[in-house]
Amino acid sequence: MKHLFCVILVIFSVVVGSLQAEEMPKYIELVGHEIIDDSVLHNVVTIVFSPDSKKAVTSAADCTIRLWDADSGKELHKWRWDEIPQTFVFTSDSKKVAGVNVITKETIDARIWDIESGKELPKLEREAFFDTFPLPRKYVGPVSTSDELYVQIWEDSSMKLRKLEGHVMQLIAAAYSPDHKKIVISELGSTVDRTGDIPYHRAFPGNTPFHTTVRVWDVESGKELHTLDRHGGLVRSLKFSPDGKKFAMMEITKPIAAELGKSVVRLWDADSGKELKEIEVSSEMKFSDFSPDGKKIVDHTIGIRIIDTESAKVQRLEMPERSEPYRWYVYSRPIVRYSIFSPDGKKIGLVGDYALAGIWVLE
Repeated sequence: MKHLFCVILVIFSVVVGSLQAEEMPKYIELVGHEIIDDSVLHNVVTIVFSPDSKKAVTSAADCTIRLWDADSGKELHKWRWDEIPQTFVFTSDSKKVAGVNVITKETIDARIWDIESGKELPKLEREAFFDTFPLPRKYVGPVSTSDELYVQIWEDSSMKLRKLEGHVMQLIAAAYSPDHKKIVISELGSTVDRTGDIPYHRAFPGNTPFHTTVRVWDVESGKELHTLDRHGGLVRSLKFSPDGKKFAMMEITKPIAAELGKSVVRLWDADSGKELKEIEVSSEMKFSDFSPDGKKIVDHTIGIRIIDTESAKVQRLEMPERSEPYRWYVYSRPIVRYSIFSPDGKKIGLVGDYALAGIWVLE
């Protein structure tokens, strides 16, 4: 009898442990941004976590910037700015935050606030600002023409263009490595005969199958490093891992106008151009961010999905119905436009249509 009791106790412990392991993450709705006119999508534009992951800042089309406690969802401070900042950056000690609008060679248009008091601090000269806030001095981005592709290289507000080798069709998606040395781009093509005079990114009569070509370039030299060996499909989302060693793509395989094929996530080695893994998912969504350790990807549309790149497990987080004062809107579960991991990887912040802002607490 005693032996039977021990067996039952062990089974009960395993079941309870399994239920605890599968416990759903907690969702915190950030309530504050206003919907001024329900006929217009008043998006919350961005969310940025502080380096210690304890605070989050959001900006929205209602011309407000709000600071939140990322653990409780409590609004700590609200600031008004007629401009919507291009980005936010915290100091490394999480004691100050700056909203950055325009950067030129001589000046920087930014406002700075103290996290504790909420008071606006005096503006800094350009170099003093870069010394105080860890804002990158360099970034790259693609620019396409009708048949050529260039990369804009911005460094200390000076811009130069670097032409990438090879003929380019219609640009669909792009991502650059964290060190800005590589850029991966998907471009639209089709399986129709390419010998005619019609540009092939326009040659989609009826249900013509189409696909995208994905290539990797070296930014500084403009030389093509890899053309990825794929099965064909439409790639509309690309993202590098934080260490720059791999990148992910979301692909709809063999899509045609009348019907969409399955969706897969493919992981690639950035140096060799070799495919590392294929993960089948139920529907297409849009990548937003890798977790800080590079093991998970978050993507979004009407809800959030977390893809484990090692186990291939996919976790979907459905958005709960919104609280007042948003519940009476037709789109009570609006589209998520942007999502991001916190620096400690334990939270996911999201923003979207109709003043949507929230945080999923994963652990």
